[in-house]
Amino acid sequence: MVVSLLAEELADLKNELDARSCGQEVITYQLDLSTIEAAHKVVKFCEEKKINVDVLVNNAGFGLAGRVVDQPLNRLIQLLSLNIVTTTILCHAFGNKMRELGSGLILNVASTISFQPLPFWAVYAGSKAYLSSFTQALASELRLYGINVSCLYPGITRTQFLDTAGIHQSRKWWSVGSMIHRAAMNPVSVARIGFTGLMRGKRRIVPGLINKLHFFFIQLIPNPLILAVVNMVMKRYRDPSANR
Repeated sequence: MVVSLLAEELADLKNELDARSCGQEVITYQLDLSTIEAAHKVVKFCEEKKINVDVLVNNAGFGLAGRVVDQPLNRLIQLLSLNIVTTTILCHAFGNKMRELGSGLILNVASTISFQPLPFWAVYAGSKAYLSSFTQALASELRLYGINVSCLYPGITRTQFLDTAGIHQSRKWWSVGSMIHRAAMNPVSVARIGFTGLMRGKRRIVPGLINKLHFFFIQLIPNPLILAVVNMVMKRYRDPSANR
């Protein structure tokens, strides 16, 4: 079963999966997962359709870049609901069912952005830091019941995420937008690495050499230095005329 807000995306995915499913039914459910009641609707839908979830992947997400005080409050609440509330409820509900069965797999998608606090990404980075900590703790709790829980930490990935967050491709070679888009990984590669890591029972999955180096070096750099550099770069990108 696949849950997403985008009807066209669901239709395309269903057609693709139907061609590979070898007769298995592919069920889609259009739903905005950023609402407070979304997770309960998913659980109810599965119960009504008698769908047994033995593999749960929490991958839905969107980003917001900019100063916290400049962001629409309703969008911040939606982001927190999606990354924290919905994911936690789904892990609670389906984790309980997996415990009853004595097996199951859960993959939560965090981000390399969760490795450090980031100005202009404060709420998104904070929510992913929660997801990282929550997932690692959950993995310890559920391993006793035969359930593998993994956290995937993709870096920049070639999806619609960047444009949604307001980070657009630029013709200027050394611009922030241009460098970010050039560094983006192929989403298919990220998905394969995530799936392989989940099946192997890895708790922390960091795809790609650049992301692995990021994880290594970020532990050596003091947070105040990271905050100062990122604040300077993002301030110039978001507001080139700003001089303070």
